[in-house]
Amino acid sequence: VLEAEWSENAHHTITVDRLLTNWERLVDEVGHGYDDVIEEYQNDLDSRLLLQEALDKLAPGVTQQLLPWVETLDARFVEATVQIDPPPWSGGWWARRVPTNPSTTLASDLASEIGSYEIVE
Repeated sequence: VLEAEWSENAHHTITVDRLLTNWERLVDEVGHGYDDVIEEYQNDLDSRLLLQEALDKLAPGVTQQLLPWVETLDARFVEATVQIDPPPWSGGWWARRVPTNPSTTLASDLASEIGSYEIVE
């Protein structure tokens, strides 16, 4: 049911497997040097938001199967990012984080979007 709702709203197919793949891709990119504009970064973070919705709403058995993979990716994401204040977007904890070493483009976009920010950790 969730996947059907997501797909209808997005006008393309969205599955939990695709969300996991997208989150893993973003974590890899952030770890190696995310080099895209702020709108794409925010869009890429949406895969984690939908994953959280799935974890919150799916049957406990399914959630327990997904959780180890998600937790591993989350830990890698935390290692490759810093928490900033004010947060650039609303959402979960991941929306408060930006790459430790943002590309020139992303750093410039962040400065334009939110002005100055403080690294919290």
